[in-house]
Parts: sequence; C-alpha cells; structure tokens
Amino acid sequence: MVMSDEEILAKNYGPWGNMRKKFLHEYRQAEWGLLQDAGRLDSYLKKVNDDYTAKTEDLMAAELERLGVNEDLKSRDVMAWVQRYGQARGNVRETLQKELEKENGNI
Repeated sequence: MVMSDEEILAKNYGPWGNMRKKFLHEYRQAEWGLLQDAGRLDSYLKKVNDDYTAKTEDLMAAELERLGVNEDLKSRDVMAWVQRYGQARGNVRETLQKELEKENGNI
C-alpha cells in the first residue's frame, strides 16, 4: 500500500531519514513525486536512515578510538571521558551531515 504524502510527512524516519525527507519535500518535489509515484518513497527514507545509522556506528567506533575514549579513561577521569565522547559524537554527526548535504546537492 502506497502511503499518502501526509502520512509520509507525519512519519518519523529517524534523524537521517527525516533530514532527507525534509530536503526532498522542500527542495526536490519532482524527486519526491517520482519516488512517491513508484511507491518507493517510504522504503527509500527508511533505507537512508538505516544506511546513515550504520555509518554513524562505524565512524563512532573509529572516532572513539582516535580520541582515546575507552574504559580505562572512564575509570580514571569520568569528566574527560564524557567530554571526549561528546566531541566524538559531534564530529561524527558533522561529518555525516556534510555528506548527506553533499548527496542532497547531487540528485
């Protein structure tokens, strides 16, 4: 069953799927329409979120290692661990937001 535009707009696709949904709806109405007419918009937005969630996990692991965020640091200095963990999350989110924005421009 194909979802209506209203149903898709109301649905939560996760942070990455929602970003893509908003961009398509506001700036790429033709792309939105093509995906919607083909009955693929809902699954496409789910896939975008799933793909970027997986990328988040992979990049987060690498960034935590790069910043030395580990159990040893946590046991020695919880505040430093929290600060570095937050820094890692911010770095990963910024990297993936830029990637998604670049993809948005290359439709």
